[in-house]
Amino acid sequence: MDRVPIPQTRRLWKSKADFFRPFRSAGSGNETITPLYDPDCVQPDHVIEADQEQLEGLNAALGTLVDAFPDVEIEALREMLERVSEDSRAQIVAERLLTRKRDAVSSGMRARAAQMLRLPANEDAATGAVSASSRQRRSLLLEETFRGEKYQTAVKQLLYQEFKTLSHSTIKAVMAENNASYTLSRPTLQQLVSKAWRFPLTLPMFLTRRAAPVAEQDHPALFWRAEAAHANASVPAVRQTGSTVLDRELHELFVAPVITKARQYQLSADLALAKELNETEAEEAEATFDCAIPRRLAERALDISGTDDVWTEFQKRLTRQALAKSQMPLRRCPLCDYAEVEDPPRPTWRPAKEITRLVFSRTPPGVQVLLIISALISTFFVAPLLLFASVLYLLSHIFPPFIAMLQTSYARVRIHRRSPRFHCLNEDCATATCTTCLAPWIDPHTCFSNARTSLRTLIETSATAAIKRTCPRCHLSFVKASGCNKLVCNCGYTMCYTCRCEITAKEGYQHFCQHFRPAGGKCSQCERCELYGDEDEDAVVRRAVEKAEREWMEGGKGGETEGERRARRAVVEAVVGKKKVKWWEGWLDAVVDVLMEID
Repeated sequence: MDRVPIPQTRRLWKSKADFFRPFRSAGSGNETITPLYDPDCVQPDHVIEADQEQLEGLNAALGTLVDAFPDVEIEALREMLERVSEDSRAQIVAERLLTRKRDAVSSGMRARAAQMLRLPANEDAATGAVSASSRQRRSLLLEETFRGEKYQTAVKQLLYQEFKTLSHSTIKAVMAENNASYTLSRPTLQQLVSKAWRFPLTLPMFLTRRAAPVAEQDHPALFWRAEAAHANASVPAVRQTGSTVLDRELHELFVAPVITKARQYQLSADLALAKELNETEAEEAEATFDCAIPRRLAERALDISGTDDVWTEFQKRLTRQALAKSQMPLRRCPLCDYAEVEDPPRPTWRPAKEITRLVFSRTPPGVQVLLIISALISTFFVAPLLLFASVLYLLSHIFPPFIAMLQTSYARVRIHRRSPRFHCLNEDCATATCTTCLAPWIDPHTCFSNARTSLRTLIETSATAAIKRTCPRCHLSFVKASGCNKLVCNCGYTMCYTCRCEITAKEGYQHFCQHFRPAGGKCSQCERCELYGDEDEDAVVRRAVEKAEREWMEGGKGGETEGERRARRAVVEAVVGKKKVKWWEGWLDAVVDVLMEID
C-alpha cells in the first residue's frame, strides 16, 4: 500500500515580511517603479490641474485681450491679469490699457508706449493661423498661457533631477524668464550647465571636470525599452511626472520624433521588400518587359514620398516663371506667392468745375491771384493757349521720353490715391496686408510705427530677451546696464547676473572669484563667476539675432519668398529713407493730380 503525503494546513507565509519579500527584491538597489505615460489613455482636462477653473478663466481673459490688443506684449498682459481681481479682470485690464495709450499719445510719451508695443511677426504654423478677416487675430501658444501650480512643480522637480550641477535658484530664475515652460527653459539651462563651475559633492575633487549636458539616453523622465520589430532599436517612454500636461509635452518633445522616424524607417523597409517580392514574382511569371527609360528616373518618378510638397513647390515655380515672362504689372502678397494683375484705369480729364475747385483749394493765395489774372488775360489772347496745347501735343508724339515721364507720374499719383490695404485671395493665406510696409493690416494701421518696426523690431526684441533677467520671486524683468554682477531686486532677492544663482547673505561676494589677476582676463585658478567681468553680450545678442532671422526666414516653406525680400527692402527704406524725387517730378505730379480723374 502506497503512502500518500497529506498536505499540511498551516499558513504558506509565517509573517507579513515573508509575503512582501518578493516585492522588496523587485525594488531593491534604489529602483523605483514609476508608471509610464500613455498618450492614448490620458486623464480628461478637468482633472489635470486642481485649479483648472481659475486657469481657464485667466487664459480666456488672456485670449480676449490678445484679440483686442494684438500689439501688446503677452508677458505684460499676463502680469496685469495677475494683479487684478477675478471679477471682470478682462474689462479692468482693457480699460487700463486704453487709458495708458491715450495718456501716452496725449502727453507725447511715445517712447513709453513703444516699450509695450511690438509688430506682429509673420504668422505661420509656429505662431498660429491667420483668419481671413481684415483684423488679424493671433492665436495663443501653449507656452504663453498661464500654467498651473501642478505643472510648475513637476517642471521644477524634473529640472532639479536633470541639471543637478546647477543651483535651485538658477533653475527658478530661468523658469521665471520662460513662463515656467520646460521646452523653453531646457535650452537655456543646457547652456548654463556647460559653463557651470559647480560639481556633485559625491565625486572627489581630483575627478571633477566641467559638467556636460544630460544626454537623452540619461534623461530622468525617459525609459528606454527595446522595440520588438527591431532588435537593435529602442524607443523611449515617458515616466509620469505628476502633471499630465508636462507628460504630454515630454512625449511630443522626445518620444514623438523617435516614433515618427521609426515609422518612416519601417515604411521604407516595407516598400523595399514589396518591390523585391514584386520583381521576383514578375520574373517567375515572365511578366517583365524592357523599358527605354533609365531605371533611376523611373524609380524617382514612382517614388511617392513627400510628393505633396514637391507638387506644391512645382506649381509655385511654374507660376513664378509664367508671371516673370508675362512682364505685366503685378500686385503681390508679401506673405505668399499670390499676385494680381495691376490693370490701371484709362486716364480721363476732370470736369472744369472740379479742376477749378482743386486749384483754388490746394494753391496759396498768391498763386490764386496769378491764376485769376491769367484767366482774364486768356480770354483776350486765346492764340497763346492754342499754341501751348499744340506744343504739348507735338512733344508727346515726337519725344517718347516725355510720354514715359507722363506715364510714370500718372502711376505715382495713382499709387498715392489707391488704398494701401491689399487682401490676399489665396485660401491658405487670406491675409490683409499693407502695400507700403508689407506688414499684416491691423486696424487702425500705421506704417512703420513704433520706432520703424518690422524685422528690425523683431530682432531688437529677440536681442533684448536674450540678455534680460527675471526675478524668480516677484517676476520683475530687468537688464544690467553697468556695475557689478551682484544684483539686488526691489523685493530683496539677490542673484548673480551671469549664472542666475541666488546669492545668500552668508555667501555674499564669496560667490565670485577672489584671486588677484594683474593682467586681467579669465582666472586660471578657478571657474567662479567674475564680479565685474561682463559676459560676452555681443555674442549672445548675435546668436539671438541670427536665431530671429532664421526663424523669420523659415516662416514659409521653400525658403525666402519674394514678399520677404521686398519686406527687407522696405525696412531699409524706412530706416535709411527713400530716394528723393526731383523738383520737376513733384510739380508734374501735382499737375497730373489736378487734371486727371483716376477711378
